[in-house]
Amino acid sequence: MRKKDKQPEDAVPSAATNGSPQAGSFQLSSEQAELTLRWLAEDIFRRKAGLSQEGLQALSAEEMQHMLYELRVHQIELEIQNEELRRIEAELEAAKDRYFDLYDLAPVGYCTISEKGLILEANLTTATLLGVGRATLIKQPLSRFIVKEDQDIYYRYLKQLLASCSTVRLDSEQESSGQTGEPLACELRMVKEDGTVFWGFLEATVRQELAAGSGKKADGESPVEASMGAFVFRVVISDISRLKQAEEALQKALIDDIRTLRGILPICANCKKIRDDQGYWSQVEVYIRDHTEAEFSHGICPECVEKHYPQMKKVDRGTPEK
Repeated sequence: MRKKDKQPEDAVPSAATNGSPQAGSFQLSSEQAELTLRWLAEDIFRRKAGLSQEGLQALSAEEMQHMLYELRVHQIELEIQNEELRRIEAELEAAKDRYFDLYDLAPVGYCTISEKGLILEANLTTATLLGVGRATLIKQPLSRFIVKEDQDIYYRYLKQLLASCSTVRLDSEQESSGQTGEPLACELRMVKEDGTVFWGFLEATVRQELAAGSGKKADGESPVEASMGAFVFRVVISDISRLKQAEEALQKALIDDIRTLRGILPICANCKKIRDDQGYWSQVEVYIRDHTEAEFSHGICPECVEKHYPQMKKVDRGTPEK
């Protein structure tokens, strides 16, 4: 062995004790650290190759040259693998960032609930909609955020989701995720932590998770059946309060129009005035103007001209005689 390959006296005993240097157990200079790593590498090589210190020194120059060549090739292979690992790590970081944007910063709430209705996962939007921290939501029943009067709607909806679990079937030739195709939806009123009520639109699909320790199957089970675990529900929560307000306003407007245009109007048989909802009598044109968007212009029909203004000459529906 070359002189520079000599084991560092102050580092080797501690390193040899456990097979690797212990961080913080001693201070090494850069040269000592390099010699320690080299000695560890040689020690590992000798143990794997079954060579003693004397056997390593007994190698011929040709054998040493071949060994050096193999080590350099192996070093290049490790460098290539290291570059590939770095590339994969960068792609994973980019995928993680995309996941954060698509899931946590989505414009709607995403959450996963169990068959018992407990929240297992939730994105930041869900926490914002419900007015609580995301960590607080975990293991909480979603029913906690449903208005008392709409609890029956939610439990009927949850019952529908549980019934749809029976439609999730996988055979051994399928490699799907165990998710049903048709989502189930409902509208109900939800309440935030501070008591604010809003209209929520829930849309959920059923998914059967992979079982922990999948692969162990009971008698009569297929490998796919043995790998499947409990059912969960992927729920999308949207705030539709503005939509509900617009629907209510539109419905009220339609009802008012129907009552105005199709209702029975009390009209005086003599003067033809119309009585409004407050009991006041108004001229026909005034009533229609106040209850519709119609406007009036005034003129005199030929019959009234003949009856009330006989001195006026008229020809063909009131056209003055030339």
